[in-house]
Amino acid sequence: MNVILRRNRSARKSVADRLRERAGIGRAARFLRREFQDWRQTRTWLRQLSEADARQAALDDLARRGPKAWRGLYRALNGAVGPACLSADALWRLGQTEGVRILLRRAYEEEWLLGAGPDRRLDALRALRRLESEAVRQTFRRALDAAGFERDPRACLEHLTLALSAIRVLRIFDAPTPLTDWLRALHFGTASLRGLTYPSSRLPASTLASALRALALRGLLTEYPRQSFDALRDALHSADMSVCRTALLGLQRLGDPRALPLLQPIAVTRGHPLVTQARYAIERLAGPEADVLALLRAGRPESEPDSLLRPAEPTARRAEEARALLRSA
Repeated sequence: MNVILRRNRSARKSVADRLRERAGIGRAARFLRREFQDWRQTRTWLRQLSEADARQAALDDLARRGPKAWRGLYRALNGAVGPACLSADALWRLGQTEGVRILLRRAYEEEWLLGAGPDRRLDALRALRRLESEAVRQTFRRALDAAGFERDPRACLEHLTLALSAIRVLRIFDAPTPLTDWLRALHFGTASLRGLTYPSSRLPASTLASALRALALRGLLTEYPRQSFDALRDALHSADMSVCRTALLGLQRLGDPRALPLLQPIAVTRGHPLVTQARYAIERLAGPEADVLALLRAGRPESEPDSLLRPAEPTARRAEEARALLRSA
């Protein structure tokens, strides 16, 4: 009798286990069915977003369905470059800025615009141009503002890498970036890292800030060559020495002789941290007259470049030496 009861109990248990297994399989099947439907729907939306005529209809459909329907777009951010850019742009149009941030961080980590092969880099350029430039500019401004007040060194580096990726992407659009954005990045020096108080924590962040200023300088000289001299002159008078160094390099690249009165006081000041860079810039700007300029006393910034060709000691002998040095060989 006991044997029969034990057999009945084991039979009941096995039936219950089978029912639970079937229920689990049913739940898994329903989950996979929903996932497949979401995947197909996301593919349909991405195809419509890539077509100019159907884009607005897809955005209206996404807005009507609500945030639960946007999970597929967030997943697509980690997929191929083209669908990822389409998803980031759609999310930004729906009021979700996180998609653009995720995309720009990925573009920086995977080096879409630098280290990738020619074919992949071309695909990345085409895909990134689908983004709204305003979305990239807003992300750049917010990241730069957050980096200036961030106290956590790791979080500060994340903000700076995001700003660096955004400023790289800004250079690929046809429309010029507003001058204020280039100036904002140009004036972001070591002193702008207000949240980082320890020098050891500032070193990695200041390196990224230097790369950020270099890209801003390149964009400024490319898109605003006429306004570059005034912008670099103001940056040269900054209290942040790292900003002054970038401005000095920009004046050298610009090749405007009006920079000579600005650089000469730095070149003749003993102990100035930029004296070597200033003298080298003067040599590049003045050409064969650089040897004479090494003998000259500092002039005022409002002086004309030609008026700087005067000896440090206005004696007849010095004047004759200056004329001999200026005489063509």
